[in-house]
Amino acid sequence: MTQTTIHDYPLHELPPIFSSHDIDRILYSLKHPGKSRGGQSGYWIADRNATIFLMQYHLALRTKEVLCIKKSDIDFKAGLVRIDPMSNKLRKGRVIPLNDILIEQLKRYISISKLQYWNFGKYLFPSLKTDRLHEDQWQNIFRHTLVGIGMYHNRKTSPYTLRHTKATEIYEHTKNPIMVASILGHKTLESTKTYIHLASLRHGFLEEMRAALDNPF
Repeated sequence: MTQTTIHDYPLHELPPIFSSHDIDRILYSLKHPGKSRGGQSGYWIADRNATIFLMQYHLALRTKEVLCIKKSDIDFKAGLVRIDPMSNKLRKGRVIPLNDILIEQLKRYISISKLQYWNFGKYLFPSLKTDRLHEDQWQNIFRHTLVGIGMYHNRKTSPYTLRHTKATEIYEHTKNPIMVASILGHKTLESTKTYIHLASLRHGFLEEMRAALDNPF
């Protein structure tokens, strides 16, 4: 495998990522949306949105992948979730382990998601009117949340930023691009280069570059 460096990727093209503080702020806002639908349905919507957020972040999922998860795709006994190959353009399915945070959140969400909220549908995340929340609906919910806490700056910041963030964290932890590619469902390591570069930046690469330029030779 060819070794890559930060120089292989233009800095202005690197996607944004969230800090751990950002993740906490967004999650809190989703759980406590302020002015919103009241009653049991409002509580369910807030918990649904928080569950979508946590699933997309912790599993580094594409937006359509998380919204296409079915109730039958969750295996609590084995601690796994199945990602449908039809939920991404690569037609690449995979099975991903669930961590304790997700298992706890999913069990709580399902316990309050009474049958009427699912409308007898098969998907884990319906709306009040349809059996599956659409990608545009989640995009709008996410954008509205970021605007409300002053974190929305441009269109590059989207639910997909959660995937970028987690993929970068995985590479920082493992230093294994093959592991990152497997979790993300990439066909080749070429698509995984981005997260190697982002990890380099988060570990102070630009500061090292600045120091090198400041030193006289």
